[in-house]
Amino acid sequence: MPTMEQFAAAFTEMEAETTRIGVYIEGILAQLNRTDLTEVQEQIQLDALQAAANRLKGVGKTVEEPIPTEPLPEPVPAPERNRR
Repeated sequence: MPTMEQFAAAFTEMEAETTRIGVYIEGILAQLNRTDLTEVQEQIQLDALQAAANRLKGVGKTVEEPIPTEPLPEPVPAPERNRR
């Protein structure tokens, strides 16, 4: 059975991870709010959003491994807009 120290450590890790996932999702949403994304770029962002949702579901599943080991994909920024 996990100790109180293990629970406290797991909680700290989960708190940091959920914050990190939140920032990751905010970046995706910023990209999705652009009006110049191609369908492919939009799908890449939606796939990253699904990966974040899946990872969030795995946070805290066990005290022994509170953070999923599979990393989130690197955010894929949309290309710079053409400037004139």
